[in-house]
Amino acid sequence: MQCDFHNVTEILMRNMASSNTIYYNNLLNTLFGSYLAEMKLFQFDRSATAKLHSGAIRISTDMSEYYLTADPKILCGDIKELLQYIFDKPNTFKELYELIQFDDTLSVPMRKEILNHVSPQYSDDNSLVQMIYEAVFIAVTRQYEKVGKVYVAPVYASQLAPEGKSLFSNSEYIPPCKHFCGRDEELNELHKIVTENSTVIITGVAGIGKSELVRAYAKEHKTEYQYFGYYFYNGSLKDIISDILRDPITADLNTHYFENLKLLSGLGEKVLLIIDNFNAMPEEDESFYDLCDIKCKVIFTSHMRFEDYATYELQAFRSVDDLKTLTKYFYQYKKDEWKYLLEIYANLDMHTFCVELCAKAFTKGVFNPLDIYTVLCYHKVTAP
Repeated sequence: MQCDFHNVTEILMRNMASSNTIYYNNLLNTLFGSYLAEMKLFQFDRSATAKLHSGAIRISTDMSEYYLTADPKILCGDIKELLQYIFDKPNTFKELYELIQFDDTLSVPMRKEILNHVSPQYSDDNSLVQMIYEAVFIAVTRQYEKVGKVYVAPVYASQLAPEGKSLFSNSEYIPPCKHFCGRDEELNELHKIVTENSTVIITGVAGIGKSELVRAYAKEHKTEYQYFGYYFYNGSLKDIISDILRDPITADLNTHYFENLKLLSGLGEKVLLIIDNFNAMPEEDESFYDLCDIKCKVIFTSHMRFEDYATYELQAFRSVDDLKTLTKYFYQYKKDEWKYLLEIYANLDMHTFCVELCAKAFTKGVFNPLDIYTVLCYHKVTAP
């Protein structure tokens, strides 16, 4: 939301006490009483205030210039007259403060300067008068441009909007390792599940290749999304979400968290978010449920098992050719060694990381595939 005339007066209006005398036109007559007196006007025209409220017309330049040059005490005096009609003063303060705080059409330096003039929380009538003054002054003196049939506040040119490059600027994505190979069928199956579900969990035993698979998936499909973020689970999903877009105005973690959740939900399927190594149960990190409720695409990798969520269980290589490709990346085996390697791998359930470790060990030359196969046979260890 923007700190514009409509939103500021709307906040004031909905926090008013129930009264037969306070309605929108009367609110403006009280708030801008000094201006009306200066212009020798009794009150605003009701049809004009209705159009002003809807954005069909903008604040007159005469009114803007009046408050630009007037002593702040003049507007503050009118605001004091308005206070008697405000029912919920703390909430009025909070809403106006946050309206300025999160208005990305204003530059960060400007927002900081404005909010430095007020306390961060309501304390008394004087604090509320100052808060209302700052919000009303912005709304009355800022520029407006016509977009379609309504006037809106233009975006501050040098300020990145939430959907700009600053979103996911701290993404921890790294491409799949150089020796990643195969998994074509698995990638296609995963893509089908992601297409059909907003939240997907890739499960499987440790070392089977979940992280490499999801990185390969991201490499192949991230361009289909407008925004892409990849993060390693650090023990707190709230910390991760709070950091995807930092608001320099406030350091409050909860505020960042809920604002960023709202942003992600608004962007919907334009976003692909990956949380790698989420090796925790949902009840251990309650933010998991929040992420599952937003409308964007979220992929978790975990060696835990989850119920009631779309899951994809990654298993061992399905193709012998993929095993050969991975082995050759580390160990250039001889043709007659492959049958021994295959028996060794079978005893390891074709586990991806175990295959890699074996191939690396054979490269060092301490053992060869025949030696290990002979030992397995001696101990009568054979694959089922």
